Amino acid sequence: MMEFGDIDLDKLDELFSKYDETMTAAQVAKLLKMKVESVRPLFKRDEDPIPAYEVGKHWLIIRDEFKEWLRRRSNAVTK
Repeated sequence: MMEFGDIDLDKLDELFSKYDETMTAAQVAKLLKMKVESVRPLFKRDEDPIPAYEVGKHWLIIRDEFKEWLRRRSNAVTK
């Protein structure tokens, strides 16, 4: 069983079923158990950013893109 923080990657589909097709930075932060201020820089980093779209002063995250990003990164996590 691979985990990202407290997230069981084997249960991502169930976890993400609670969210609409689009998510906010606050929802991503809550899911990752981080502060919003800590998540926003992850959208802009050069290497493997969380997929997100800046719309004015807000961030729009496509749920399925974010879920696939987590799955891709699961290979880097060791337990």
